[in-house]
Amino acid sequence: MEYKDIPRTLKRYSFEEKMNILQIYSRRTMNLNGIINKNETGKFPFPWELETLLLFSITAQEWREGRFTSKDRNFIDMINCIRNYQHPIVDELKETTDFISKLFVAIGSTQFEAQEYPYYKLYRYYWYFSFVNSKVNMPEIFQQKLGSNYKKYATLAMSLWVILCTNKYTISSQLYNFILSQFPVELRHLTITRDEYKKQLESITSCIDNYIYCLRPSYTYPFISEKGFVYLPLPHLLMRSVTSSMLYRITQDNNHLAELIGKEVMESYLYQIILRSGLFDEVYPEQEYIFHRNKNRTLDVLTRKGDHYIFFDSKMYTPRRDLRIFDQDTYDREIDRLARNCKQIYEHIRCRFPSQYNPFHVQSEINPDNVYGLVVLREDPRIQNAHIYMRTATLLEISHKSSEYQWLCQHVGIISLADIEKHCFTHSDLPDHIYGSHSREHLTDFWLVDAVDSDKVQDTEFIAFKKEILDECSKLFKKCAEAGLFS
Repeated sequence: MEYKDIPRTLKRYSFEEKMNILQIYSRRTMNLNGIINKNETGKFPFPWELETLLLFSITAQEWREGRFTSKDRNFIDMINCIRNYQHPIVDELKETTDFISKLFVAIGSTQFEAQEYPYYKLYRYYWYFSFVNSKVNMPEIFQQKLGSNYKKYATLAMSLWVILCTNKYTISSQLYNFILSQFPVELRHLTITRDEYKKQLESITSCIDNYIYCLRPSYTYPFISEKGFVYLPLPHLLMRSVTSSMLYRITQDNNHLAELIGKEVMESYLYQIILRSGLFDEVYPEQEYIFHRNKNRTLDVLTRKGDHYIFFDSKMYTPRRDLRIFDQDTYDREIDRLARNCKQIYEHIRCRFPSQYNPFHVQSEINPDNVYGLVVLREDPRIQNAHIYMRTATLLEISHKSSEYQWLCQHVGIISLADIEKHCFTHSDLPDHIYGSHSREHLTDFWLVDAVDSDKVQDTEFIAFKKEILDECSKLFKKCAEAGLFS
């Protein structure tokens, strides 16, 4: 079988059968700590391969009502076709210097977020959607947009996640329907019809070559309705649908709200988790200062550990979707966008601190080589650092061969918020990880090679949240048991 044969093959199977087999294999990628058990890597289809096959399954209109039997090799053959398929543009890219970088961006867009620890993500968005101050009321905004409170969405996703992880092969339709019946509003907002799914996919791409890397409507809508039945073909996407996708839905076509949330909510969250971590001697939120009679503002979070200073600047950043399909203009724009963020960091830590402001209690002489700045992204596109630094240097009018360029590369970095969370929640030594190694060419090159163990979480607020959500799930499971739905 070849990749182009997948649509024709899928037309032989009923829609229900396609949804069911996808769910079976999706569940095998899940565990209570996230997805993809390292001990089982390669034994089953990867989540992103199943996501690609779902796109084909939705668009391939059935003409037969076939089933996948134990002797039927078509499912595995289709997965192998997807796994081995090479996007046509890859051959063209091989002749360019950007080949590895662009391929990494495309692959990363489908793989990295899926491997985040789900409880961290749930906590992050629970914090966002619970935030209230004089400028923004997130529970009210959430209610207006999505008709409920965030905890109910989180409970729906987590309860299904736990059930589907602990019941390895089957879940009765009675149990499934009972759980869904407890969340009618939430289910409605997480469900898309098959026809609407097709329309959304068509607006993203009409070329099956792009199915491997493109944005998937299932990120937002894990449930698909067809002929009166609601399917959950890829339960491993439940967490994504109630976390990052929900923030996108709330801010879609509303730049003012997006900027407001970025400024008021995300900055506050970053400050709070860094402050609570206890990893620094001093931590301050953004400060206002006057220089030459002009009011100015610092970066978002200012920290000191001993004689080292690390500044963090939060960005409400989401990579553009056409990065996934190797669009050159989008790639260039994203590099420029990130480079401007790095330029801002550089100007603060190299030119303004400490000559224009210094909020720290310790007022000893500051070694410029002990000052670092990090752009903290809502989602890191994983564009190769070298391209961003080169563009940053051009914007700063710094020679690429100068010592100042080396300083830029060693003191300014780009990371995702998830990276910060891992260290803060486990109280791992984030400061030393940033400045302790001088073997990296760039400040944040491969800095997550050593994963932080989620079993060592020490943040008390996070621990309390996790218990609260699991307690809500337990209440639901008790209802299921009382209804005689657990065998």
